[in-house]
Amino acid sequence: MIKSWFFVTAFFLLYAQFCFADKKLELVFTFGNQGNKKTLNDVTFFEKGMFEFLGDSLSSVYVNPGEHLFFTTKKTANKNEDVSVFIKVLFPESGASIEFLKKEFIKSLKTADVIFYSGHSRGGSGFPDFATKFTNDGKVFYFDSDRGWRGFSEGLLSPSKYQILVINSCKSGYYYLKPIREQVWEKLPSSLGLILTSSDTLLEDNAAVSLAFFKSYLEDSNRDQILSAMNRAAEFFNLKWVASKTPQKLFFSNGLSAHSYIKTPLKKTKVDPWSF
Repeated sequence: MIKSWFFVTAFFLLYAQFCFADKKLELVFTFGNQGNKKTLNDVTFFEKGMFEFLGDSLSSVYVNPGEHLFFTTKKTANKNEDVSVFIKVLFPESGASIEFLKKEFIKSLKTADVIFYSGHSRGGSGFPDFATKFTNDGKVFYFDSDRGWRGFSEGLLSPSKYQILVINSCKSGYYYLKPIREQVWEKLPSSLGLILTSSDTLLEDNAAVSLAFFKSYLEDSNRDQILSAMNRAAEFFNLKWVASKTPQKLFFSNGLSAHSYIKTPLKKTKVDPWSF
């Protein structure tokens, strides 16, 4: 009874800190539908890596079907203050509805400092991909042949805070850079850093790449260090370029540090076509 009371109390204390902490970071790592076994293996690898990296300073707040929440603290870059760090992991799993996952992902777009997606691009038809490739039901952003891109017009991202969006899926730079930069409502490019891919990804790299970003980000690494860590972690992708004199780097950034790009309009009308 005492042990049960202790864990319940600890849970509510951590959850209260999640809701009301003044200085906090929220990191959301999303794994798309790759088949239940593959997706679960990636989540297990990623979470095990977090515990190995942070040790006893990382706590599990709760575990729900398709949604895991963890808590740790870190010092600010100048080492003067503690920051509460909450890490949410979202993934399709038995018992987790597609609508629940989409709702949590949309909520994260508004509140999180980092939104990291690993999965399929489905030939540019949309992400995150929580469902099968034969339906748009599992996608927050998706391409409609009649009306163009859906979802980017909804003002889903935070209008005020600086955010990083990582899309670790096939050719995400080719598919998603233009619609994100030109069709997102109420989000200036200067407040949204992107990390995208230049080529087809390999699913075997997803967990390692996610973990590489997580470690680098918490270590206050700069843009080039983060990209370098992610590119090194993409070992299966890199094997394709072993014999090449000009190996290709999978990840690139836009909006992290000094980049120039077209200023996004603050408003577009609902009747504007979203195709391009």
